[in-house]
Amino acid sequence: RFLEKQPDVFDLLVFAIESPEVNIYRRTMPLYFPRTKDEEQAVLQYLPADIGNEDGEPVIADRQIRISDNPVSAAKETEEEDDTEDGSELGKIGTHSFARMSGDHDSRRREAMHGRTRDESAEAERERLYQRLLRRARTEDMSDMARLRALYTSGVDYMGRPVVVIVARNFPATTVDLEKAISYFIHVLHPVVDKDYVVVYFHTLSSNDNHPELSLLRQLYDLVDNRYRKHLRAFYIVHPTIWSKLASWFFTTFTASSIKEKMHNLVGIQYLYDSINPDQLQIPQFVLEYDIKENGTNYYTPQGRETADTSNAGL
Repeated sequence: RFLEKQPDVFDLLVFAIESPEVNIYRRTMPLYFPRTKDEEQAVLQYLPADIGNEDGEPVIADRQIRISDNPVSAAKETEEEDDTEDGSELGKIGTHSFARMSGDHDSRRREAMHGRTRDESAEAERERLYQRLLRRARTEDMSDMARLRALYTSGVDYMGRPVVVIVARNFPATTVDLEKAISYFIHVLHPVVDKDYVVVYFHTLSSNDNHPELSLLRQLYDLVDNRYRKHLRAFYIVHPTIWSKLASWFFTTFTASSIKEKMHNLVGIQYLYDSINPDQLQIPQFVLEYDIKENGTNYYTPQGRETADTSNAGL
């Protein structure tokens, strides 16, 4: 918005970015700097409904500072517009962007008076978002997500626990509707996580275009409830790379420490057969072909998993 109002201030804008961020900028730059009218029209659907006021500042009426001797009763009354006409500074309270962004102090006070802590409020907000995404998955056509075959359930392991399969190469991280993808993820796992389950993640032949940002994974981890973490018994990463090992180590060390001991890197498919009957697994053909190329046809699964590469730290 500043550039729209001040078009002559700059002659050139230079963005200096590192390689991992390139895909992010490629996706978002057309939203802010469309090069043609056609490109501008094409990206309109991705802009949020509320893009702020004429200066691009958020306008959140519920977060404006209000003064009341009884916040609980005031919440039940209709808020009246401040019709101060003398132009004094008192008439500007709560109208500056800084005040709007500082949060709804009345709501915090009401929560405290009703015995609700900030953590409880955050949990309630998380649950509302989770249920909204779950409703979207149940009411919206998700057949396009299912056709990707990037996420599906596939039988049970030797202990009767459901197996969830993730195929990285089938996930178009740079072009997919990420909120819809998260909704589909919740849709698939929601009926599974009430009891113990395992995940098999095929990292085979995947590239940067298939890998979501770690920040998105952290948001997803924070979004789902404790059932997902508590009932996850094993997370197998098949055909890991140095990148996947480093990413999983970083993620489980700084974000998801509760599942760190459940992560297992397996260099070959047949190591899975210590835990899962081959008849229970739906494995993509390209994964099988890659496994034969890398490991041959006659390698076998030892009785102990310790001979497989199950170290999270081994890079």
